[in-house]
Amino acid sequence: MVYAPNIILFSQTYISPVIGLAFSKVQSRDFLATGYENIIPLEKGYANASPQIGLRVKQRFFKKADLELTSKFSHNQIPAEINSIVDIEGFEFNYFQTDFTVQYYILPGMYIGSGFSYNQLRKVKSIVKLNRDLYRINESGFIFSIGKMFKNFNLELYYYKGLSKIEIRDFDLYLKPISTFGISLSYDIKVFNKIWRKVDCPKF
Repeated sequence: MVYAPNIILFSQTYISPVIGLAFSKVQSRDFLATGYENIIPLEKGYANASPQIGLRVKQRFFKKADLELTSKFSHNQIPAEINSIVDIEGFEFNYFQTDFTVQYYILPGMYIGSGFSYNQLRKVKSIVKLNRDLYRINESGFIFSIGKMFKNFNLELYYYKGLSKIEIRDFDLYLKPISTFGISLSYDIKVFNKIWRKVDCPKF
């Protein structure tokens, strides 16, 4: 006679408001695709800081693992120049990020995570006296995180590595994939809680 092990399944759902600060690395591509009127970002490294707000839905199925869907918004202003008679101060866009991640608890209250991110740059325009047309671009990449929970608060550091090049030919904008370091603070609000337990039972 043998015994089947205990199996405990969770179905706990949390909704968490999120605030944070993101530091983005925005670089032009290494070539001039349409001549000499390409927009060139001026800041080097992760110097473009933008406040973020968002909402996270967390689903816990096992004691040490969560599945999360996070949507974040930020408004980015990137100092830039252009080789043209039109003088600009830079360009700006609204950045909508959607992250699909799995979090694994390596220690009580401490977790690491990874997943996929699908993002949109909306209302892309140059910062000049006469606004140019607005543009919308989709991009995607991978996201990695590490965080610490204390009570219902989550303090998290994350790194996003973009895979998509940014190209707007009419706007003379050609960028490498965007990379971002960020820090966020969220608060978990439990909206559903259910636990199923499979107890030991004899098998012959």
